[in-house]
Amino acid sequence: MNWALGENAFIDFNTSFPTVGTSSSDAFEGSSTMSDLNGNLLFYTNGVTVWNSQHQLMDNGSGLFGGLSATNA
Repeated sequence: MNWALGENAFIDFNTSFPTVGTSSSDAFEGSSTMSDLNGNLLFYTNGVTVWNSQHQLMDNGSGLFGGLSATNA
């Protein structure tokens, strides 16, 4: 399981102790992170932009009509 949150924060829960790193996300409140059944990061979004597991902008992953609040991610 992975979590991209806040301003460029990232937490990987797949290790015995959670590992902190960075992401491309700049969500003020809400974010969504998708992982596969093995816990590998697939993609994440702040409601406006979607990044892949390499923290790169996905094709057609920008200009979404969501927002940076908790209800839009």
